[in-house]
Amino acid sequence: MIYQKNTNIGQISVAKNVVTEIIYKVVRVFGNNVVVDNYAKSSNKLYYKMSGGADSNAIEITNSESGIAIKIYIMVKFGTSISKVSKLIISAVNEGFEKTFGMKPSSIEVIITGVFSKNVVKRNIKVTEKR
Repeated sequence: MIYQKNTNIGQISVAKNVVTEIIYKVVRVFGNNVVVDNYAKSSNKLYYKMSGGADSNAIEITNSESGIAIKIYIMVKFGTSISKVSKLIISAVNEGFEKTFGMKPSSIEVIITGVFSKNVVKRNIKVTEKR
């Protein structure tokens, strides 16, 4: 469990795989234009990612006193607006998190690790929203 809270009606527990599923559901909206992948740390092939494979290095979730912090590593297809994609992912993850758990994460950071077309070009672009 990455988060546990006791309330007057019971205990709220948040597992990493639930948060990960929220993130993957958001990213699937972009089709093949966005791939959840930490290209810098990944040993897997891009085609595996595009076919729906999961990368455990691509999503980092940490719990601190200020709340749950999320880092999402993605690659975008050449020609896709990095700014729009990042803002939409942050907004949709915030919304999904709030609907599911009744709270927002303390921070969401989207890190673009690469741009792909026929080849992958490494990048390190960070877009962050903090509460």
